[in-house]
Amino acid sequence: KRDFSRDIYGIHRNIHMHQRNLRRAIGVLVDSELGREQLVDACGKIYKDKVFIQPFRAPNYLYNDTEERPPSLNSTKFIFYPATLTDHKNHTSILLAMEQLKQEGIIVNMVFTGEYSGFYEILKRLATKLGLIDQVKFIGYVSGAQMKWLYKNARAMIMPCYAGPTNIPPLEAMLMGCPIIISNKWSMPKQIGDAALYVNPEFHLSIASAIKKVWLEDDICKKLSQRGKKRAELFTRKKFNETFINNFNSIVSRYESEYKELHCF
Repeated sequence: KRDFSRDIYGIHRNIHMHQRNLRRAIGVLVDSELGREQLVDACGKIYKDKVFIQPFRAPNYLYNDTEERPPSLNSTKFIFYPATLTDHKNHTSILLAMEQLKQEGIIVNMVFTGEYSGFYEILKRLATKLGLIDQVKFIGYVSGAQMKWLYKNARAMIMPCYAGPTNIPPLEAMLMGCPIIISNKWSMPKQIGDAALYVNPEFHLSIASAIKKVWLEDDICKKLSQRGKKRAELFTRKKFNETFINNFNSIVSRYESEYKELHCF
């Protein structure tokens, strides 16, 4: 069970931190239009002109030639989730979805990355209770080369989490041509477009339906892979750099204009 009092405390603490930083900053970059709206709503509309949109891009390690199969991974067909082992990442719903599919006679292999934590033991116990322990592989922290191998060889990348507004793993998957199953929350649909199967993270049956499609239907995987590679062209390093330079120039111009107004006599 989640400790919602802890969550509420964390929200208030983060809002206070962002308000303090916004007062001092001459400009703030966020990942999306929704991110901008949320920050302004939480911290005050007086800061709206300070906030600029800078979409994420895939990290540099994916552009390297090096890739390596994780040594502890034996499955030849698998879906994987590149996330830390924490409750808000919603691993439990994936396990419930796998149990549902097992009842239908569909055995799915799942790989969870992420450094081991206290939540790892909870997930392991749940997998054992659901009779899935032979289908779930916890491989811990993986290097960039190993992560690249996972994207290129997985049946799909799954990410039914509550985090947002947008995320970096879907951009990584699209660049590598890895089919995507992802939450329909926040700005994920705007970020990924038609390059993913969307699920309601609150319902494991929704997740099970998407897993079943990518696990059994080669044509769907092929279409998602092709769409992902095409959409990845919207998030290239070149476009990221161009947007950053434009945002930087706008921030500097705004600061210089305000500075002159404050110091004119």
